[in-house]
Amino acid sequence: MNNTFNIKKFLPAVGLAIVGSVVGNVLLTMIGRKLSAPPETFGPYLYSSVIFLTVIGIILAGVVYALLRRKFPVSQANNYFVVLSVVGLFASFYPDIMLPSSLEADDIGWTYGIIVNLMLMHVVAVACIIYFFVRISGSEGEGASQ
Repeated sequence: MNNTFNIKKFLPAVGLAIVGSVVGNVLLTMIGRKLSAPPETFGPYLYSSVIFLTVIGIILAGVVYALLRRKFPVSQANNYFVVLSVVGLFASFYPDIMLPSSLEADDIGWTYGIIVNLMLMHVVAVACIIYFFVRISGSEGEGASQ
């Protein structure tokens, strides 16, 4: 059982996940703004919010992945991380689904398209962290045959 984890080899995976997620989420933001025309002050479609929250989410996911890799063998850590990521993804849908019931829902001019677009942003981030963390960073050691 190879339970070594090299943080220096992991950091490029975090960087790639950040770049992939930010690019994907900014593109989705641009599409969402064009298709739904929310107010300019709509927080989830402010580029600064999208980029900041995406980067913070990826960094936090990286911390979780690093802790799992230090505690468990590669394959077990990867399995736990994927499960946690999917659970986190579904939990992150809650604020998006609840958008129509928010106090400012009428001011936003929400549509189901906005909700789906916001949910897709979460999917992009989770897809990037799973791909870059598990498939690339997690391929060292036991998982090298992937």
